Amino acid sequence: MQQQLCSIDWCDNPRRIGVLCLAHHGRLKRHGHPLGGNALPGEPQAFLRHAVGAPTDNCILWPFALDRLGYGRLVWGGAQMPAHRAAWELYNGRKMAPEMDACHAPEVCHNRSCINPQHIREDTRPNNMADTLIDGTSPRGTKSHSAKLSEDDVRAIRADTRGHRDAADAYGVSYDTVRSIRCGRRWGWLK
Repeated sequence: MQQQLCSIDWCDNPRRIGVLCLAHHGRLKRHGHPLGGNALPGEPQAFLRHAVGAPTDNCILWPFALDRLGYGRLVWGGAQMPAHRAAWELYNGRKMAPEMDACHAPEVCHNRSCINPQHIREDTRPNNMADTLIDGTSPRGTKSHSAKLSEDDVRAIRADTRGHRDAADAYGVSYDTVRSIRCGRRWGWLK
C-alpha cells in the first residue's frame, strides 16, 4: 500500500493528521493556515493590499500570523496591529480613532481571521462587546478559558441553601465566587 502524502502540492511528507503532515498541521493550528508563518518580508502587507482591492462579498481569511484569539496580526505603518483594522483603514483611506474598535458585523461575518473590509465597521468598544453576544463569540461562561464551573454548577450554587463558605468548599471555588454568583455579579446573564 502506497503511503499518502500531505495535501500541500510540493510537500513530500506523509499524511499524519487528516490530509496534512505534522508540519503543515502545526502551522494550521498556530497561524490559521497550513502555509502560515515564515512569511517573507512585505508578504503580509502585499496580501493585505490585494485583499482590500478584491471585489468579493465572501470572507477573506488572513493566512499569516494570528493572535491567541484568532485575529490576524501584522506590522502596518510601523506598528503591530490587527489585520482587520489595517484592512479597514486601507479601504477607508484614514486612520481609525484610537478609542474605536474595528468590529466584524455580526449579521455578516463571524470569522475573526476575516479581513474583508466590507465585513468590518468602526464602532465603540461597548457596541463591539454587544456584538459578541449577538454572534455567540462572547468568552463568558464555559467559553472562558478560566471557567471552573459549568452552567449546571452555577444553577446548583444558586439553589444550594448552605452558606457561602460550605457551598464554596463543595464546588471547589472561593467564598467570593459563590457570593458573586448568588448576588448576580458573576454569571448574572445565566437564567
